[in-house]
Amino acid sequence: MAANSTRSEFVIYEEKYWGLDPLFGSHCKFYITDVLSLHEAPGQPGVFLYGNHPVFNVDLMGVIVKVVRRQTINIYSVDDGTGVINCKYWLPTETDASQEKHKLQYLQGVMNGTLEETMQQLAEEMELLSDGLDLGDLVQIRGKLKCYEGVNHVAAKYISEGHFGLITKVHQ
Repeated sequence: MAANSTRSEFVIYEEKYWGLDPLFGSHCKFYITDVLSLHEAPGQPGVFLYGNHPVFNVDLMGVIVKVVRRQTINIYSVDDGTGVINCKYWLPTETDASQEKHKLQYLQGVMNGTLEETMQQLAEEMELLSDGLDLGDLVQIRGKLKCYEGVNHVAAKYISEGHFGLITKVHQ
């Protein structure tokens, strides 16, 4: 999506009509350069305007060019060839992991499975929580667009390897 018009040419609709817009609430696919050029709606923090369309969820695809891992957050710099944007992925807390463990133990009793099978399932779930993403991986990122100190970034809720990564693994 590339906007060729200036912002002043568009009529910004009232908030009560935003729900009628097909882009409102959906993850809009953008090039990173377009995401970086979006501006917040006047008087509406967290809502960005693409033309006269309100946008707050984005769907991006690109290659990871930088990874910063911290105890509670992973920050990925993603490049799609048009620009680079930071994507912040908050890691699940210890309480989230322990809640999943208790759920699996409860299900083990209900489903009459063995403890080893349950622990294997738990290990697989925990492996899924550790993303395993590294430099050079092609990823698809979905999340909420945010602005901090005048720079747009994505608070990622969903990160997955792109289909290209899966295809190359199959053919190895």
